[in-house]
Amino acid sequence: MAKLVVLITARDDVAQQVGESWRNSGAPGVTIIEGHGLQRISELSRTGEILAGMMSLADILRSNAPSSFILVALLDDDQYIDAMLSRTQEILGDLHAPQNGIFFVIDVERAVGIHYHNN
Repeated sequence: MAKLVVLITARDDVAQQVGESWRNSGAPGVTIIEGHGLQRISELSRTGEILAGMMSLADILRSNAPSSFILVALLDDDQYIDAMLSRTQEILGDLHAPQNGIFFVIDVERAVGIHYHNN
């Protein structure tokens, strides 16, 4: 069964490094998505950096740096997951510690188009 590996982290300083480590661990490809946590948006409105009703959510998101990064990789089996997790923790530190990130794996019933490339 295919696996979707996901990491959510606010550590913008190392998100790309983690993605590259996943590829080096055997992931066929890694996508990094910029995210905006609801907590960050709420903080901006509380501090007056944005005024309620004055900007649309799209305007807010465009005007502020992302507050999180979501890394995803789709694998056709789980043989690389332990190496990916190990390298993630080498870079981010213990994921049980606050603010480092959340790593999880989801079973994917069907996946079409996974292509492994030689590095």
